Amino acid sequence: MSTLSHPLVVAAFVAVTGLIGNTIISNNNDKRAERIEEIRTNRDAILQLISSENADVAERNLRFLIGADVIKDPENKIVQNLNQKPLRDILVPVSTPCLQTSRLPETPAPLPRRPADARQALDLALAQVKMWEAYGTKINAIIKPCVAP
Repeated sequence: MSTLSHPLVVAAFVAVTGLIGNTIISNNNDKRAERIEEIRTNRDAILQLISSENADVAERNLRFLIGADVIKDPENKIVQNLNQKPLRDILVPVSTPCLQTSRLPETPAPLPRRPADARQALDLALAQVKMWEAYGTKINAIIKPCVAP
């Protein structure tokens, strides 16, 4: 019997291979988690900046934080978009009454029944779609005046 085919050697090889694989996967997961946290931090900082009533000040602060590398913009997309269209032309003021959540209708409740067969399931699904379409129509009626040019 060769030493390479010995069960202990095979088991050790499999264990080492599994350990290396787990290390690589764990390292990739850590990198992804860091990237997600960086994206969330950028998002929160940008949302905080643009919630200002003064769009010119918000844009100046945004450009400053990007230049200081506090907000990451590796592909320069944010700055390119700001150069094409200033922030004051994009933002709707926070105090706009139509964007206040108190004016939004309540979301439709899910239909309570469980379908007995495929036909009833289809009917329930269509009813749910109609409820959400009506909800979307209500939302559009509230928001449309805010975003109309």
